[in-house]
Amino acid sequence: MPKYAYKIRERKLPLVFAFTLNDKIVETPVSKEMFLNHLGVPQHNLTRFSADQTPSGNSFCATEDGWVARGLLFERGGHVVHKAYSKIILEHIADLLAHAQKS
Repeated sequence: MPKYAYKIRERKLPLVFAFTLNDKIVETPVSKEMFLNHLGVPQHNLTRFSADQTPSGNSFCATEDGWVARGLLFERGGHVVHKAYSKIILEHIADLLAHAQKS
């Protein structure tokens, strides 16, 4: 995984990384490590959503080298988080792409 993470980071591809606390296939610490350590995204680019979908804040900001990446951590949703929270995830993707086009 680190090799592929490096390629994503090196190319500065806009990234929305969504994961959950109740994924039964990929444990939360693994996803968090991939996002924070392998991809090297700062902790403040991660927004946690409560069970009622309230975000902990706005995770949007570029990294020090100008890469736009954001993480979305949901309480629930399982391994197919994109099905459970498609509207929220799509809003974040659209916002991220709009910002990337301005850069």
